[in-house]
Amino acid sequence: MKSKEWLSQDEFNKIVNQPNITEKEESLITIMYDCALRVGDIKTLKVNQIDFEQKQIKLWSGKKTRKTHTVPLDDHTLKLLTRYIRNQNLTSDDFLFYGYKKKPYSTPGIFYIIRRLAKNANIKKVLGTHCLRRSRATHLFNSGLGIVEVSRFLRHKDLAATGDYLNISTENLRKEIQEKAPLSKILQK
Repeated sequence: MKSKEWLSQDEFNKIVNQPNITEKEESLITIMYDCALRVGDIKTLKVNQIDFEQKQIKLWSGKKTRKTHTVPLDDHTLKLLTRYIRNQNLTSDDFLFYGYKKKPYSTPGIFYIIRRLAKNANIKKVLGTHCLRRSRATHLFNSGLGIVEVSRFLRHKDLAATGDYLNISTENLRKEIQEKAPLSKILQK
């Protein structure tokens, strides 16, 4: 069973701002979070899939249809990736993240990086590779982005799948209900 753990914004901040994080690790963790990427996306992501002008990445899904998805990139992530690509001397056909002999990272390799960085940041949660995706979805939703928009961002076909991702704060839910449909309005005499 997949871990349902997720990171708070403070915990994510601790991971990416720790003193011993490498440029590659920071870039990997940041783009996975920013774009809510699946491990399969990050393993096969090549430099030429990043559109620096449009501030987005292009992803392909489906073996038969090869449907294209575009995912927006934050300015911070773009700056980080620009520096990383330049410092690594990557060409457009290179995998963005690679291990030995410039082969793409494996799923266990990415899993290890996430867990090690979390441990180094003193985060006690048992994190899986989907935790960054789940964290981003939760943070977007709790910041006011609607579930339909979050679902579209995650490239889900079904809203129920998106609902499973979200860790909705009870306090946020209470505030939303109070603002939009308080019982006092309904019960007015």
